[in-house]
Amino acid sequence: MKPVRVITIAFNRPEFIKYQYLSIKKHLKCSWEFIVFSDAIVEKHNIGKSLEIRETCAKFGLKY
Repeated sequence: MKPVRVITIAFNRPEFIKYQYLSIKKHLKCSWEFIVFSDAIVEKHNIGKSLEIRETCAKFGLKY
C-alpha cells in the first residue's frame, strides 16, 4: 500500500512545520510522508525564512 501523503505550504512560519510533523507522527498509524512546499517571500538580500523552512525540513527528514 502506498503511504499517505500529507502536503503543506509553508509561508514565512517555519515553526509550524515542527508542530505539524509532531501531530502527524502522533496521530497517523499508517505509513505516511510529509511534503513541504515553501511559499516564503525571497528577496534579494533576505532569504532568511526560506532558509529556515529548508533547514527545518532537513532537521526532520522531510521532503522539500
